[in-house]
Amino acid sequence: MLRPTGSMLLSLLAATILIAPTAAEAQLAAERDLNLGMRTGVGYAASAPDMLLGASVFHLFSDGGFGAVVDFKMGHETIKGSPSYIDEWTTAWVMENRPNDTPLRSGPERNTRHDEWMVVNLGVIRPLTGDFAVILGAGAANRSAIDEFDTTETGVTPTQWYYVTNEEASGWELSLHGSAVIKAGQNVLLRFGYDRAPRMVSFGGYWALPR
Repeated sequence: MLRPTGSMLLSLLAATILIAPTAAEAQLAAERDLNLGMRTGVGYAASAPDMLLGASVFHLFSDGGFGAVVDFKMGHETIKGSPSYIDEWTTAWVMENRPNDTPLRSGPERNTRHDEWMVVNLGVIRPLTGDFAVILGAGAANRSAIDEFDTTETGVTPTQWYYVTNEEASGWELSLHGSAVIKAGQNVLLRFGYDRAPRMVSFGGYWALPR
């Protein structure tokens, strides 16, 4: 029969065998960074102030090596759902057929142009250190340009003004972007940058998936 001391030693040995791998795994997880272990990240991407809906994913092809990034962003608000938006009219049509309506070009609270965007970006990510990486890329940005007009005629819309699409100013254009990625936690990466189309500050974050 084992003495109490021998029993305690066996219990400690068994506990050590069970705990050691867990501790090693925890230490490895704590040491994960862009040079070791953080190969894939999924998360949120946005551009302030107009595009707050978006998602992004990156994947490094090797630890500390080059990788690819894909972004999708779009506006979180749209004038096209407003009762004052007239889908059948365009700016060119209004200028030709409704000369008495006034384009709203000035004023402290009103602008003549309201741009709504949808952007798809591709890019390359490259870690410079374990805690810092850069992203450079390009993509396609779709602009939907909307003009606002004032009218003296009643019954056109529920308001005195209305919105129409400016087809000549709408369409696809080249989008360039650059960002910095910073490790902010065991599995968390933050992203800050700038987009050319539209010209806005971009931001977001990633959750690094386990390998």
